[in-house]
Amino acid sequence: MKHTNIMKHTIILFLLLSIGHLTFAKSNYFPRGMKWKIEITDYCEGWPSHATQIISVKNDTIINDITYTMIDNIPVRENDGRVYCYVKDWNDIYVEHLLYDFNLKKGDSIVNTLSPEVWISKVTKVDTIMLLDGRQARRIQYNNRDTDVEYIGNIVHGFFSPLYYVVV
Repeated sequence: MKHTNIMKHTIILFLLLSIGHLTFAKSNYFPRGMKWKIEITDYCEGWPSHATQIISVKNDTIINDITYTMIDNIPVRENDGRVYCYVKDWNDIYVEHLLYDFNLKKGDSIVNTLSPEVWISKVTKVDTIMLLDGRQARRIQYNNRDTDVEYIGNIVHGFFSPLYYVVV
């Protein structure tokens, strides 16, 4: 009888520890304090210019009862592989904008409507790569030479480049 109770308590303790571990081990899409950098090469009149964009995750904020993480002073949130930001559109009105969609498949398109010149990027390739921290991430390449990487953003023009017009 005593052995059964000890076994029962051990199983309950193990389950509680396992659930607690899963709760704490689950990482946010953009954990607070995380920093990463993107090496950007841009061409102006045929001449390359190189820059490093450092992206840093700051505190959370709540807008319209939705929790956003501040990344470089722009509210961003992730939901089911889609990354949204809360920014002004070209009419100077704050809107929630789909920044990235890592559920896209080859042949799908993503539409940017923040500027008066709406443009569409068509997915040409989707694969999986290994990040330096050991996580696997989806990589999406588009017809306009952009490349988005899950957890990192656009690796050609910088994290918030989908907010601005990209020349095809």
